[in-house]
Amino acid sequence: MAQSRSQLHPVNDVLRELAIDLDPGQKGFIADKIFSDAGAVIDMTPYGRNATVLIDGVAPYLGNADLDLRRAADAPRKAQRGGETTSLAIAIEEYAIEESIDRLTEIDAQLPGDEERRAMRRVLNTLMIAREKRCADLFFGAGNWTNQAVAAFGPAAWNAAAGTPLSDLSLLQETIHDASGGHMPDTLIMDFAVLRAVSKNPEVRSVINGGGGQSVSGSLPLPDQAVVDLLESFLGLRVCVARKMRNTANVGQAATPARIWTDSVWMGCMGGSDAIRTGAGPKLNAIAAADFSHTALRPGVYDRANQTGRVVYAEEIGDMLKVEGSLGYLLTDAIA
Repeated sequence: MAQSRSQLHPVNDVLRELAIDLDPGQKGFIADKIFSDAGAVIDMTPYGRNATVLIDGVAPYLGNADLDLRRAADAPRKAQRGGETTSLAIAIEEYAIEESIDRLTEIDAQLPGDEERRAMRRVLNTLMIAREKRCADLFFGAGNWTNQAVAAFGPAAWNAAAGTPLSDLSLLQETIHDASGGHMPDTLIMDFAVLRAVSKNPEVRSVINGGGGQSVSGSLPLPDQAVVDLLESFLGLRVCVARKMRNTANVGQAATPARIWTDSVWMGCMGGSDAIRTGAGPKLNAIAAADFSHTALRPGVYDRANQTGRVVYAEEIGDMLKVEGSLGYLLTDAIA
């Protein structure tokens, strides 16, 4: 087994004091939180990478407006049609990344610590950031959901004085409830920048400052957790706040950090409380999207055949896909 870099090339005390680790860590990811409920994570291991999900439609459960259910004596009962089961074909993908560590690189490295551990953190971050981006594209993709700009849905964007985020989100709940046949949304997704705009909004500040809880004077923003707590209690759902950044520059160029999630807000049903499994495969109800996972994120390391270095890698097999569009709604341009 190859020695660690610190064993091969000890670093003096001065350099150890000067070394700075700029890795932001794994804080801010929300893809795993959005799909945390059992009904939203589908284990594809028994079915392979390709399968079919059956979706039991809502229409047959809402009655028949065109039927007169009155029955004359000894007359046959009125007949209605059965369920409206549709299917969703799934073809999940494999995602993988690796980084090579040359033995000479280990020997000549000037950073303290284990080069292999740093490489592992880098490949894991790369894989998880790519997963976060796919998740953002799914939920914030205008082509996936009914959508409208905040300024058109309500009076104004939420960073404007006339913006009313609490009223808009309450109305959005009603909109999803009515469009989906009675399902109440249980999940709200927003970016950190949108949360900060909400924390400065007059409507939100008036509720918090007038409620005897966390109070902030002047134009100072409210604490993030106070706003999250307000949204969760006011709307009766969970709030997922995205904070992760990604580099949008090409390889070799200076880093250009950018937010993965945009200035949109998504609300919908992700609880999956009615999800069941049948002998033919998973059958879902009341869920907007699901994480079809075959192999969870898996890191690893191996020595090169010629013993000139090591390879650190991470991989996963699975995809996040929309299941039912009526169970989600996207508000765009929350910040003007």
